[in-house]
Amino acid sequence: MAGRDRTFHEEVSDLRAEVMAIGVLAPALILSWGTAFIILFVSFRRLEWSHIGFALFPLALGLMCIVLKRPPTLRLSRWVCAVGLVAWAIFLLANLRQPSALGWLVLACVVSLFIAGAAAGWASVCAAVAALIWLANTDEVAWLNASQALLVGLAIGCSVWLAHSVSRVLLRTLSWMQQGYAEAREQAQRLSERSAELALALKSLQQTTFALEQANEQLQIAMQYAEDARRSKQRFAANISHELRTPLNLIIGFSEVLLHAPATYKARNIPAGMLSDINIIHRNAKHLLNLVNDILDLSQIDVNRMTIVREPVQLGDFIESALEDFRQLIHERGLTLTLEIAPDLPTVYADQTRIRQVLLNLVANALRFTQRGGITIRAELRRPHGVPADDSSPPTNASSPEVVISVADTGIGIAPHDLKRIFEPFTQLAGPSDRPQGGTGLGLTISKEFVELHGGRMWVTSAVGMGSTFSFSLPLHLPAPEATMVTARRSIRRHAIGTLAVIEPRSILARILEHRIEGMAIVHAASLADLAERRLEAAPEAVIVNQPIAPGEIVDTMMRLVPEWRRTPIFQCFVPGPEDYLQNPQVCGYIVKPVTQEQFNEAVQRILERRAQCDGNGLLNGGRNRVARILLIEDDEDALRLLGRMLRAVPSSLIRPFGFDVLLPIEVRSGEQALEVLRSADAASLAGLILDLSLGAVNGCDVLCAMGEDERTQRLPVCIVSGQQMQNDPLTSSHLTLIKPGGLTARELVQSITALLPIASPGLPPLAERAAEPVTMWPAASSAAPQP
Repeated sequence: MAGRDRTFHEEVSDLRAEVMAIGVLAPALILSWGTAFIILFVSFRRLEWSHIGFALFPLALGLMCIVLKRPPTLRLSRWVCAVGLVAWAIFLLANLRQPSALGWLVLACVVSLFIAGAAAGWASVCAAVAALIWLANTDEVAWLNASQALLVGLAIGCSVWLAHSVSRVLLRTLSWMQQGYAEAREQAQRLSERSAELALALKSLQQTTFALEQANEQLQIAMQYAEDARRSKQRFAANISHELRTPLNLIIGFSEVLLHAPATYKARNIPAGMLSDINIIHRNAKHLLNLVNDILDLSQIDVNRMTIVREPVQLGDFIESALEDFRQLIHERGLTLTLEIAPDLPTVYADQTRIRQVLLNLVANALRFTQRGGITIRAELRRPHGVPADDSSPPTNASSPEVVISVADTGIGIAPHDLKRIFEPFTQLAGPSDRPQGGTGLGLTISKEFVELHGGRMWVTSAVGMGSTFSFSLPLHLPAPEATMVTARRSIRRHAIGTLAVIEPRSILARILEHRIEGMAIVHAASLADLAERRLEAAPEAVIVNQPIAPGEIVDTMMRLVPEWRRTPIFQCFVPGPEDYLQNPQVCGYIVKPVTQEQFNEAVQRILERRAQCDGNGLLNGGRNRVARILLIEDDEDALRLLGRMLRAVPSSLIRPFGFDVLLPIEVRSGEQALEVLRSADAASLAGLILDLSLGAVNGCDVLCAMGEDERTQRLPVCIVSGQQMQNDPLTSSHLTLIKPGGLTARELVQSITALLPIASPGLPPLAERAAEPVTMWPAASSAAPQP
């Protein structure tokens, strides 16, 4: 900046010097030419060398001032020039003795003012007045007296004053111009600097934008890798579900039959050592199955696929029933079980299966680390942060009431350094013998996740040697509508291209779509009213109604609740769930694999009870051979064999009240074989069916439908055996209705039929649509006469 300022001042100085040169040289030339004119034509009328010098003297002074325009001689040269001009004018007046010479004296004083400043100008005036008075008192100038000299001096002073005033105005104007020029120059410099900075910033922005684009590309790649990893994890979980659960279920089932019903194998005296080994196999197989289930639950939580189905729960009865299986085990350990359940507990909306799993995990954990004393289970209503019980303010995160369930034991307790990692996966603490107490190390992790899926929290307090207390809370109020999505965390991902709204009481179809459709966000709602309360940001691409409701009623309800969705297509179907199967009068039970012998015994008992009710007496088949024939339908050969073993292991005491001594399994491995048996003459002799839904082309639902259409099999009781994962079952819908506001065009209708025909008729190959051609709906009228 200093270099720029110095250059600017130098330019101004050069400009001043050039202006000064013009201002000095022009008057000097005028004085020189005027002097020469007076000498030649007025006074002497002839030219001598002295006259030439006298005429050139002003020009010489002007040239001297121009030459000496640089400091430090500039000021001195100006004063010399001013004094010389005034002296020259006085000398000219004294020698020429002409009144016209007074004009040169006035001009010399004014030029002195402009050359050397105000001081020089007024000094010139004083010198001129003194010279005029001196000349008036001498005889050199006869036409000039004292009074005239004073008047001329006054005129010279007025001229200088006027010139001084004009010069001040000009100088001020020039100063303003200079200041404006300086400011303009400074602004131009600033603008140039800003432009340079802007150009640099623009270049930096371009580089940043390029880097951001690269980062976005890398992020997209990373997101794709993450999505692929999620899919791989999901496929891995599904493979584990099929590849590990099925053989483990068989191991558990066969070992249980060997332990509790060895007579099924016609073995009366099995050595005690063999029974002990079989018990070890059974126990470890159950442990391994629990580990597989825990890993699957954890993987589902990790990929945000864990489903919770909320329903009203009365905690008092719920806790009592959940602990029923633990009472005898706790008593055998010599421990006490104490329940402290508040009598005024309100209803909680929760997933009974998940909360039961949480409670049983905590009780099993307490039992594992407690050798004496007992276990206390408490359930009470609390308001966090000291909010009084009578507070009527609306529930918030800080003051909403909640139910707190705690499991306290008198065991060894937990060390402070272990408390920090107690909820981490695969964390196993040492027991009294300084050895891990078994388990998978996932129970507490999964329990905490289950509680958090409900909007609650889990924590632990413990002291070494004093026992531990694990507590978890469940909110009383239903969560916000957005929290009741089909997945535990919202499945709407940023890369989803659209939304599908699924309306059904349970999340059966929603779970299937969540697992099978990629790129679409699935939103589950119990009803159209519930969906309308969500206030989604935009209308979904389609609304899928999984309920047996008339299409017209669906349209009317949606137009009334969400009229802005009037152009949203609607799919209507009905995929039955376990509760829906139980509504079938033929279905008397629904068992989820793995099937235990106790569950199987209860299923057989229900089948015989239902058949006895249908026959109107206690004996079936007139008591013929006292044999109850049960049709077992299972596509897996090993699982079918296990069901046969379990059927033979049913105690006689359960079947004798119905008039039977023996249960005879009729085993088939496909739906087609089952239909052949049901259509044969032997169908009337069947006592009932145990039906697996997963059968292949003709599945369990098809078998149920065929039985309902045949009068001979309409009254046969059926117990359904299902896989643990509902989305893996062959859930079917008898129909699919598409409702599109505005109707379907002919092309859309053809496309829909073309797409659905291979599904409706599996034998057909995929159909290709022909190019559009004019379609004649009726023959055109012809003017030609008919030919004979």
